[in-house]
Amino acid sequence: MKKVVIFLSLIFALFTFKVNLFACTDDKLLSVAKKIEVRLTENKDFKNLYSTIDVFNIDKNLDVVIKEDYNNTKNTYSGKDVNVASVDEENIMVNVNYTIEVYSNNGTCKGEILRTEKVTTKRYNRYSVSDFCMIEKNKNEDICDPFFDNTGIDNASFQQIVEEIKEEKKPFINKLLEVLKQNILFIIIPFVLGCSFYVILIRKEKKHKRR
Repeated sequence: MKKVVIFLSLIFALFTFKVNLFACTDDKLLSVAKKIEVRLTENKDFKNLYSTIDVFNIDKNLDVVIKEDYNNTKNTYSGKDVNVASVDEENIMVNVNYTIEVYSNNGTCKGEILRTEKVTTKRYNRYSVSDFCMIEKNKNEDICDPFFDNTGIDNASFQQIVEEIKEEKKPFINKLLEVLKQNILFIIIPFVLGCSFYVILIRKEKKHKRR
């Protein structure tokens, strides 16, 4: 039993040593890998909605692999051929997860992963084509963005958001009139009481002068 344990321990130690042995320590490669920029953008033209993943600053000593988990596609781009890699995602009804892996294609670190980035595309916002969002003055509202994250927003919640936006957009004079209307009794009663009190005082003063 002890021999089996010792044997397994040696195998584990060798495996660990192998992993550490092949970890890239080339500072130049690691530096250029850090300069890579991954950017997610959305085309918000309703006639052609889609997302784009761009990978910038691909050095000639690097390869970039872009993978996604919906159709399980995989594309490889060599820095020897391109400086920028781009992928368009036209499936806007689900969130698609992308993994960007940066490899060395040169030197002692050839074939090793130097960096990994993850990006998730945004899902289509069905409320962006609502009657409220189709009005020109409302198109810039967040809730009307075709890629707005509407997770957890049902029709009732959407209507509540719309009412809040409408309330915020009301002119000040309209808001003032509504406040007056809602509090009319609290305004009229003190006014009437004040006027009545003033009239009583005037009458008392007149009676006093006559005496």
